[in-house]
Amino acid sequence: MELYLVQHGAAKSESEDPARPLTEEGRQTVERLAEFLAARAVRIGRVEHSDKLRARQTAEILAVRLRPAEGGVQVTGLAPNDDVEPARARLTEESGSLMLVGGLVRFSGTGLWQGSLTPTPSAGGRALRL
Repeated sequence: MELYLVQHGAAKSESEDPARPLTEEGRQTVERLAEFLAARAVRIGRVEHSDKLRARQTAEILAVRLRPAEGGVQVTGLAPNDDVEPARARLTEESGSLMLVGGLVRFSGTGLWQGSLTPTPSAGGRALRL
């Protein structure tokens, strides 16, 4: 399995907008990341994201450019307070290429992966390829 962990784009503060959508800068950064990955012929089967608006918006931007075969889907286990065990268990059964979108802080120390991560330069965005 090839796994890409992508940090959502920069979001508005809670005081600006409690839903915390992407800022214009955050949207542009994700668009550059999508172009960077597409130019390198990155192929993914599915983009998964949490229920956070900023993660969904990031996943949608990436999906438009990368055109994953199975599209994008909201899943549990990626939001800040979710139990990661269902996601970890599900990932052990995956065999294709998958992109997870959320906060990278959320991914660290969760047991969603083992081993080292290979950073993928991303035109200002953050993506890690496992």
